[in-house]
Amino acid sequence: MHIRKIWGSFILLGFSLFLGGCGELGTVFESQGSYRVNALVDGEYTLDQSSIINKNSTISPFFVNSVVNDPDVRGLTVFVQNLPGAVVSRKVHYVLAGDARAATAQPEERALPAAAGTNQGAEKSGAERQDDGDTPGTTETGKTETAQTAEPPAVAVRAPEDQVLVVKQLDQHLSAFQIFENLGIGRYNLIFQVIGEKTVLYTAVKPIYFLGDADFTLGEIQSFLPGTPTGGRLIPPGTNVVLETEISADSRLDPYVMWYSGKKVIAQGRVSEGAQYLLWKTPEQTGFHTVRAEVFPLLPGERVPENITGKIKELSLAISAKSEGIRPFAGSAGDFVNWYQFRGNLDDTLGLRSGNPERQLVPLLSQKPRWVPFAGMYGLAVGPNEGYALPGKPFALSEGERGRGRISLHFASLSAGTIFTARFGDTAVLDLSLAGGNVTLHISSGTASWQESLALKAGETDTFITAIIDFEIAPDSLSASLALENPVRETKPLAIALPNTLNGEALIRLGGTEQSGTAIFDELALSYTRLPPHAETDISALLRAEEIPGEPSLPLR
Repeated sequence: MHIRKIWGSFILLGFSLFLGGCGELGTVFESQGSYRVNALVDGEYTLDQSSIINKNSTISPFFVNSVVNDPDVRGLTVFVQNLPGAVVSRKVHYVLAGDARAATAQPEERALPAAAGTNQGAEKSGAERQDDGDTPGTTETGKTETAQTAEPPAVAVRAPEDQVLVVKQLDQHLSAFQIFENLGIGRYNLIFQVIGEKTVLYTAVKPIYFLGDADFTLGEIQSFLPGTPTGGRLIPPGTNVVLETEISADSRLDPYVMWYSGKKVIAQGRVSEGAQYLLWKTPEQTGFHTVRAEVFPLLPGERVPENITGKIKELSLAISAKSEGIRPFAGSAGDFVNWYQFRGNLDDTLGLRSGNPERQLVPLLSQKPRWVPFAGMYGLAVGPNEGYALPGKPFALSEGERGRGRISLHFASLSAGTIFTARFGDTAVLDLSLAGGNVTLHISSGTASWQESLALKAGETDTFITAIIDFEIAPDSLSASLALENPVRETKPLAIALPNTLNGEALIRLGGTEQSGTAIFDELALSYTRLPPHAETDISALLRAEEIPGEPSLPLR
């Protein structure tokens, strides 16, 4: 045991003396890690903060650690490689003033290995993989390490005109340059070579994504609550919030978005798939919580590279139990038989309270619910390709009965068409549609059809509006009227006699047909009361007086 310790001491002492006697090797060891090179893009961000570069971008290289007093460093060379490893730009040489050898000599260069042309997924973004050094691909003197998928070309392609910039010293304030004029959109590597007297001392590889002249702008992240504009309000714990990152992108691009809560990826996907929106349930823990979006400006079909950093935006949300949402129809909730508040789900609030989750809205086209921000809050999108039905039979009649009900809708209209339909068996139809700045109530039976319209006021097409449909049904008749709020206006009641006895089964749907308009629903509530068989009602008086007001329309399709 003692002999081993003695031999260990001799070996350690001998190695130390060897290093002390090797001046050149000692210099290499001292400089190792000191040649960390980065660059400032457009004077705003470093390549570690974002790898996105466009045609007009300026590059300002700098040494992270000063090499001003390092006698081995004679210059810095920068150029662009494509993924197979060919040089695709002119080279920019920074040389020290008065050093004629550095300005004219051609140091021995090694061909750089080809960079990876593909990646194996998007589990981590460039932002998650960045550390305080260079990207993988920067190593000790005279070596370069990159992911390798193919042998490098035997002869590198050179641009015809290199550029020489004479500097007083190699510090953190090197002149800016542009070398991206002739590149196509896609991935490249920006190469930094620290030049010695006769060799390349150090090579740094910084992956970039080049946009050319394509537009790609990332705006701020916005948050939206159901039922009320968010503004600067506190957000209740456990609330489904819609987050939107504002992206402006060239038609040639299909950006990819990665959403983070802390360091965890919570969603990702293409903008063409709606990934710029995120439905996120706030934590139960109160306080400030940060959500981050990282966006990559990729061409269609490209996969997210593992070694580049996209553009990044963050949003801090204040979660507080003291906050409380505002629902437009809350004051009448005691009369509801169904109440859909669209809080990022299809639940019937009353069904949940009664322990009956099966009262959820039913998608008609097997689509995933789409939650869309509008006018400072969000709601459920419906349209020709997004339809929903209410489960069960909310407006049922027994033999000889009559019924009185109310349909309350809070919605925003995006395009013309029918947004709500109640079909009573095969006998009668009641629907609500929007076109030409009007909201129209329409009832029909067989070939008989009547409608009344209310004009929207200025600004109502840019916000959520409240519509109320009051109706009465009987075995042989149907009547209905429409009212809008703020300001209040209402139609005359429409009444229609039914050729066949109404069986009381009602199918209620939102969108989902070729005639459907596109709308965003924030709230839907139904009220209904059964009346005795011979009760005197408004519809009875209308039909007895043979007064059927309203303007005729086309027969039911």
